[in-house]
Amino acid sequence: MTELARGAASLINTTWPPYNRWPAEFPPIGAALVTAAERTFGLSATPIDAVIAETVTAVAAV
Repeated sequence: MTELARGAASLINTTWPPYNRWPAEFPPIGAALVTAAERTFGLSATPIDAVIAETVTAVAAV
């Protein structure tokens, strides 16, 4: 993922495996995204600190 991110202005995660596979699939996806962001931009950010669900309409800034 780091190689694919080179030259990008931002990274957006649009990877959403089925809910029942989140425990197995999200940790490596998240790790790859953080690593790519750190190596590409020197930083990483997670813009949401809440349960991700269809019912969430707004999240307060932290």
